[in-house]
Amino acid sequence: MRVLLAEAPYSYGINNIVIPKYFPLGLGYIASVLKYKGFEIRLLAGLSAKDFLDSLTKELIDFKPRVVGISAMTPSYPAAIRMAGVAKETVGAITVLGGNHATVSRDQLIGQPEIDYVVYGEGEFTMLELCQALRDGGLGEREISGLVYKVGGEIRITHPRLLCNDLDQIPFPARELVDLRKFGVHSYIDFGQHKGISASMVTSRGCPFRCIYCSNSTTMGRRYRWHSSEYVISEIEMLRDKYGTRHIVFEDDIFTMNGERVQELCARFKERNIGVTWYAISRVDAMSDKIAIEMESAGCRMVAFGIESGNQKVLEKIKKGITLNQARRAVAACHKAGIKTQTTFILGFPFENIKTMEDTLKFAIELSPTVAIFFPLTPYPGTEVWQYVKEEDRPKSFDEWERYVVTGSEPPVSLVEGLSPREISALVNSFHQRFYLRPKQIAKIIWNCKSPQDMWRLGKAGIAMILKMITK
Repeated sequence: MRVLLAEAPYSYGINNIVIPKYFPLGLGYIASVLKYKGFEIRLLAGLSAKDFLDSLTKELIDFKPRVVGISAMTPSYPAAIRMAGVAKETVGAITVLGGNHATVSRDQLIGQPEIDYVVYGEGEFTMLELCQALRDGGLGEREISGLVYKVGGEIRITHPRLLCNDLDQIPFPARELVDLRKFGVHSYIDFGQHKGISASMVTSRGCPFRCIYCSNSTTMGRRYRWHSSEYVISEIEMLRDKYGTRHIVFEDDIFTMNGERVQELCARFKERNIGVTWYAISRVDAMSDKIAIEMESAGCRMVAFGIESGNQKVLEKIKKGITLNQARRAVAACHKAGIKTQTTFILGFPFENIKTMEDTLKFAIELSPTVAIFFPLTPYPGTEVWQYVKEEDRPKSFDEWERYVVTGSEPPVSLVEGLSPREISALVNSFHQRFYLRPKQIAKIIWNCKSPQDMWRLGKAGIAMILKMITK
């Protein structure tokens, strides 16, 4: 049976300059599981937000799949609905929607006539069992965990699927189904740009923390699970030897969650001489001098920290579970070890005001990371902060979800009393200017430009920032 897996696109606007198309790891894992079980698979990803329907139509006519599985984030949900409609109109395909937005809004999405099934939670084995059932004649009386579907006018939601304990049983993402050269990583973290392909991968799943603005745990759960060191190293060596990858972005929610595991991985990286540089995400309370030194010696070039606020009371209200002193120590540990740092901050929590947001800018300047990024708060369904969005401010049609882009030029709604979305956006732009247009930060940027490739990599980020300033 033929199955087409497609990623619904959306645009980052001006930020497209620095944000290329990432390989869709979630779809890649599903594709690899289906392919291993004998299904004929094609993967359609990296589509343009402008002409994605034309690309999809050509693929449908050529491949004639029986099932079309579409992955959607919140801002790409409108595109996903359109793609499902085209799949039905063109080849009469059975349509399946999955991804973060599908998981948190599953009972609403199945009401769309273009959608036959919704897969929620971790999707690999739910999608496999669904495709096996459709190949064998239909669901019948079979119950597949993690599935939403319709029988007549009745909506049926099956029990949640248990999280996968043994991640090593899942094959590497099916990157062979695409031209990997068409994908990349953010320009300002692409330290392998002049040496070969930069790629993304994950080594673990799950986050036990309860930050009020994050919905990642709705699909991957709160229980931290990880691949074995051998699995991780084998995937890195495959990327290096087969595709010429020289830099890897680890997309784990918290790469440093287990300090002993990090040290084991670093030791194995050095033992096997993997020969690639890498970037990882950490919490500030999961970083130490010892871990930073180990990571740098194993090829780590940058660590990202989601700090979110420079005001301790705000950190407590958003349930971040960290302190400002922990942030100071974590960033200092990385700098001392020779690792560049990226810190992210969010402006516009519902209990904020101008002063607390100014505290965030002051703290970012104090930390002096290599890269600081300020985002306007974008409240997503499935998060605690979504409860603060008034009913009248929530999308009334699926088209309105396109505005829910975390790096968009303007947030879809403001939760700060007395400030409009446009004013929050203006604060974000102002904070970027005030952080980067300081002599000390300009000198740091120049110091970090060790090659023409570095100048181009960081220059694109600067161009994007300038364009956002002048287009307001």
